[in-house]
Order: sequence, then C-alpha cells, then structure tokens
Amino acid sequence: MKRIISNLQSQLDKIEDLVTRREDTYTSRSESWQDSEKGAEYYNKTEEIQEAAYFLTQSIEALEEIETYKT
Repeated sequence: MKRIISNLQSQLDKIEDLVTRREDTYTSRSESWQDSEKGAEYYNKTEEIQEAAYFLTQSIEALEEIETYKT
C-alpha cells in the first residue's frame, strides 16, 4: 500500500507542476488571447486538471488513513 501511495503522490506532484506551468502560460499571454475562445478553453482545461489533482489528493488521504489502521 505504501508503494501505491508513493506512486500516486509522485503523479500528483507532476500534475501540480503541469497546473503551475499552464497557469504561468495563461497569465503570460495577452489579455485578448485570454478573452478568446482558445484562451477560455485553455483556462477551463487547466481547471479540469486542478479538479483531477484535488480528487487524487482525496484518494491519497483516504489510502493513508486506511494504512494507519493496518498498523
């Protein structure tokens, strides 16, 4: 179980890095791009990735709680 948690945490770290890069990309673009359909789609996709990271965090926490009951 510890290996699973470790692997999930590693993936979460990668997702969080991706979100940070996407946020930096979005904010570095022009305001007209941000307001465009393409900018809105990019922003929405970033939010979807953030939501996935949130659910992965919840899963990791649940597994860690289960792990504490095993010991």
